[in-house]
Amino acid sequence: MHSRWGVKIFNSISRSEQRHMDAMAMMLQRYQIPDPVTHDRHGAFLNESLAKSYQTLIARGMKSMDEALVVGGLIEEMDIADLEEAIRTSLHPDLNQVYEALRQGSFNHLRAFVHGLELRGTNYQPVKMSPQALDTILHSPMETGPMWNGRPL
Repeated sequence: MHSRWGVKIFNSISRSEQRHMDAMAMMLQRYQIPDPVTHDRHGAFLNESLAKSYQTLIARGMKSMDEALVVGGLIEEMDIADLEEAIRTSLHPDLNQVYEALRQGSFNHLRAFVHGLELRGTNYQPVKMSPQALDTILHSPMETGPMWNGRPL
């Protein structure tokens, strides 16, 4: 989205997401799980459903700046739901620590996308979480957590 709209939020969150991928790659290596990312290209997924969702969301985000911010928020909502499920089902404290840090990052990213929309006079409507859950996130302080290579995870 950064290349289309040239807005800093997309670039900074993209860099943050790469740190998240690096942290998960370390966990995959630790537990000797094959990395499903076989080549590091945007939109390249082994899972067809993920590939289709990615293409649909990117196309939607290319329509307007507001849609791009909404798509960013929706992706963060999906990430939060996935991470909460992973936290509930993981039996490994080190994985839970990484999942918690990633979820905190997603809370911050969601706040940033919602704030970007508010600056443009648009209200964000949650899709994957309740309005109450969104309100709780938005009215909580920014998350801080562990560092990865000298930067927040």
